[in-house]
Amino acid sequence: MTLDEFELGNAWLQQFPFVEREVGRQFLRSLRLVSHTRFETGLSNALLQLVEEIGDENVALFSVVETPTEEEVEGPPRRVAGSSADRVRSMNENLGRLYGPRVQAHPTLHSMRAQHIKNIVLVEDFIGTGRRITTYLRDVMEPTLKSWISYKWTRLWIVSYGGLETGVRAVLRRGYGLTEERIHLVTPAQKPGQYFTPLMLDFCRVYAKRTQ
Repeated sequence: MTLDEFELGNAWLQQFPFVEREVGRQFLRSLRLVSHTRFETGLSNALLQLVEEIGDENVALFSVVETPTEEEVEGPPRRVAGSSADRVRSMNENLGRLYGPRVQAHPTLHSMRAQHIKNIVLVEDFIGTGRRITTYLRDVMEPTLKSWISYKWTRLWIVSYGGLETGVRAVLRRGYGLTEERIHLVTPAQKPGQYFTPLMLDFCRVYAKRTQ
């Protein structure tokens, strides 16, 4: 079943002029619906594979929207139930319970320093432009962690369900010791225009401007 056959997909199409509706329909049919189960299973398996690849070294897992702080914070961070960030956080916590002290989910900077964490893994749902990860690395990640990475005391890894080639390249250009081998994607990176025709791209450009 394609997205245009769903009630919401059909309702989305009805808002466009009749002559452009077919382009919108082809656009919807080019997209792939990823279920929550498929997303969580794929990302969890990629994390398990990476943890096994790293070996006996300890690991800290973070969703891209979170960062460790110097002091313990009372109570858990605010969570939006059902959001991709919430699901990623839950997966990280499950891995922490599975592996015990060697794998920590969202530890504080204090505990990371005490245990000399050797690997930091940022977990993302999708790398589009790469802006969210690059902003996280530049503005959100603790300077102490960046110092550890710079001195090669700690290695940085990224695990994401999918991504665009352009976004992955943008992340690689940020440095931090990142290489193609340090970025693990569940599904292969997509090339620009791999699934969209020129008409679909024009359709997206025109209507994207109207939503800004």
